[in-house]
Amino acid sequence: MRPIHRTAALLLALLVTACGLIQVKGNIKTSTTINGVTEEHEVKFDKLEDLPAALNEAGGHLGRSTAALKKALIDAPPPGVVHLRDLSPGLAAYEGKPGLDFLQAAREEWAKAPPPDAAEPFSYVQIGTPTFDQFFKQAAEFHGLTFQVRQAVGQSRKVALALLESPPDAETSLVALVSKALQVPRGGANDALAARLPELQGLLIQSARLAPLVVSRAQGLIGAGQQLVAGAAASITNPKTLLHLDLVKQGMTDSISVIAESATLLGDMVSALAGFSA
Repeated sequence: MRPIHRTAALLLALLVTACGLIQVKGNIKTSTTINGVTEEHEVKFDKLEDLPAALNEAGGHLGRSTAALKKALIDAPPPGVVHLRDLSPGLAAYEGKPGLDFLQAAREEWAKAPPPDAAEPFSYVQIGTPTFDQFFKQAAEFHGLTFQVRQAVGQSRKVALALLESPPDAETSLVALVSKALQVPRGGANDALAARLPELQGLLIQSARLAPLVVSRAQGLIGAGQQLVAGAAASITNPKTLLHLDLVKQGMTDSISVIAESATLLGDMVSALAGFSA
């Protein structure tokens, strides 16, 4: 097996105005080293709605290591997939709804042309060791929730702006923007958008309640993951799985990176969602 090492660094400049508008500028740098050759990549972003090429970098690494583990561990339990019902009972109400279940939409888009070396979005491998299986699932849940919340924020802003006749002040917060758009009379060409916005508002309310709780768990989870990597050789007892110990460790390392970057990005979005949590 080729030795593969990955690192990731996240740099953010976060500005919050008096009106609660969140503005984010930053970049995520990643490097992948294969057989001593290192490739570096950098993703820049300057708007909250555009954050996710950043997280996609870490998610892409995790998708590839998950796919590799699925192929290697043929006797392992079947892989799992994260759905909205796995994230919270409040989000479960939106599962399967077009334009609101962004995890399902991402999977449907992926299925049109699935890459041969990447796993289904928001899926996770199981190796038959409960502590590792739970960690892989939690990483997929962090990734899925961050993606879902980011899409909800972006779509809500897009729909609200489409409903308003004149663009709002640049410092208008998301909650104020949505509230103003909800006052637009129904009817006409934008009736479908007007009907969708209350559903998106409900999604934002659920996200605002859940996101801070999830972010607060990140540091402890990352520490637990690092301990699992360090003790993997002793914790994993299946000899067939131990044959692929390096691959399991790489999957864990990628999962830790996804949790760390998801928590950082989700934490930034908490400020934009604050007005919806009341």
